[in-house]
Formats: sequence, C-alpha cells, structure tokens
Amino acid sequence: MSIKLNDFYGAYVAVGISYYDHETDSIVDDEVNFNKVMSLIKSSAGCSAVGHFVRNQKPSGAYSPPRYLLIPKPNAKEAIYSYIDQAADESYKALLDLPGDDIIHAFHVKVTDDGFFDQWEYFEYNYILDKAAEWCDQHNIKYFREPFAPIC
Repeated sequence: MSIKLNDFYGAYVAVGISYYDHETDSIVDDEVNFNKVMSLIKSSAGCSAVGHFVRNQKPSGAYSPPRYLLIPKPNAKEAIYSYIDQAADESYKALLDLPGDDIIHAFHVKVTDDGFFDQWEYFEYNYILDKAAEWCDQHNIKYFREPFAPIC
C-alpha cells in the first residue's frame, strides 16, 4: 500500500500533532492534544496562550512507535524564503530583513495586495508536498501524488 502525499497538507494545516500509521498507511491526529487546544479556546484563553501551546505541544503518548511515526511540520518561514528566492520579484527581498514572525504577516499582506495569493498558495502546497516526499523517502514510505486542487 501507499499513502496519498496530498494528505500531508492536511497534517500541516492541522492544529495538533499528526502521525503516520504504518498499519493503515494513513495520517492520524493526536486527539488528546487537539482536545487540549479546544479546551483552551473554549476557556477564552488569549491567542498568545493558544499559540504558545500549539507551538510547544508534545505527543500525548497515545501514539507510539513503531506503528506511529511523528510527522514534522515544515517551518512556515522556510516556504516563504523559498518562494521569495525562486518566484518573487525584487520588491519581496526587503521582507527578508523583517524580525521574527513579522515576515509571515507582511508576506501574506503583500502577496494578497499584489494579486499573487493563488500563485503563492500553489507554491506553498507543492513546497509542503515536496518536504513530505523527502520525509517519506527517509522513512521508506511509499506514496503517490495527485494534482493540485485548491482548498477553496
């Protein structure tokens, strides 16, 4: 069997931690951590508290090797850097000097204002799938890739 590489995009955008299940060739989410995130949201915790939890959460222990393998999430800034390096015009290079996560917000505003959001979405989707393919190759996981289909 093999896994649909496109499913890794869902794992990337998911709030919680995701795993590859060797027995079913599928991606599963860590429900325990997802429930903790939902609990924080329902308790009216601030965005920074929820964000801190999501960035720093660890596997719940409900899933363990060898059946389950933790799927890493690509760094959002790496995809932006790659896009700016490969596809963007010179006006985007100035964004590289922004500190911390400021580049993420500024970049999304700029691609939207410039009318390149669809191009960026396509690029980011394929960037994530390329990273997923590398990860699958490292772990001897067979996969196949379907054509890009916009989320919205």
